[in-house]
Amino acid sequence: PNSLDLNEIEPCWNYPKDRIMEYGFTITSERTRHKVVNTLRYEWDQMPQELVDHFCMNFHLNLLQVHV
Repeated sequence: PNSLDLNEIEPCWNYPKDRIMEYGFTITSERTRHKVVNTLRYEWDQMPQELVDHFCMNFHLNLLQVHV
């Protein structure tokens, strides 16, 4: 069985997803799609390290709970 709690990258997707929604893209062309992809990459790169560290710590805590 798969558990999103035990997928270390899953929580990270909320940050760029929330950020990209602020741009208000409406995908109507290939050019817009490329803008969305480039913006998603940019926002992913801008994710604060502290947030990534927090997700990693939570992942380890979740692992400990499963292991116990």
